[in-house]
Amino acid sequence: MKKSGRSFWLFGGNGKIQLPLKLICPLSEYDSKTKDGTWIFSCFKNCCPICHRPDCARLYAFYFRPAYDEKNRFIPALIIARYECRTNRAKKKKSQTFSLLPDCLCPYRKYSIKITVQCVTVWQKYKQKISKTVKNIFLRDKDADEKLFNLEAPHISEFINLFKATLIKYRLWKNISREYGLVEFISLCGGNKYQQSVLLAREYYEGNGGVLKNSQFLFGKASQFRAGTRPG
Repeated sequence: MKKSGRSFWLFGGNGKIQLPLKLICPLSEYDSKTKDGTWIFSCFKNCCPICHRPDCARLYAFYFRPAYDEKNRFIPALIIARYECRTNRAKKKKSQTFSLLPDCLCPYRKYSIKITVQCVTVWQKYKQKISKTVKNIFLRDKDADEKLFNLEAPHISEFINLFKATLIKYRLWKNISREYGLVEFISLCGGNKYQQSVLLAREYYEGNGGVLKNSQFLFGKASQFRAGTRPG
């Protein structure tokens, strides 16, 4: 696994700091390259995302998390890079870390933005009947992992609640009335064109100031991390 410069922005919660990694390739390619050692990770040489110092952050560990790729195939151990900000360490204090999460994934969830969008789209198609959604979800998705056929009503309810929370953020962001409802928002997110949702999430975060403004993340928990002021 190699290091290089790469664009990024920050979010975090409950003491866990993650940087959504802006992928320009399928997640399956990221998975393959990280495992065969050819993926080039960011080095953050010019600016540490936490303290803003140059030559501070270092790639020091990796961890694994379950995920689903762009074709809804299950990845049991997706490699996630973890970095350390060495400013506190130099002061003999506990160091702070951050990790890189591919931006097609939802923070703290193994189900991707694509799966979330697909589920709420089918739910809307079947007139918001969760039982019918469970029976019909992924039936036409030939590449979907068999684990997705075991989704139950609580999973669908979780996706719906996530979309409802996301809709509130979207209304505030665009300054539109409450008359703009869930049906319109589901349609906007693109159904099976999940990449549109990923692009919307990027635009939302960057449009709200990213890490400097402690922006919330569109599909997921609010940011609880604010970058420290760079020492003079």
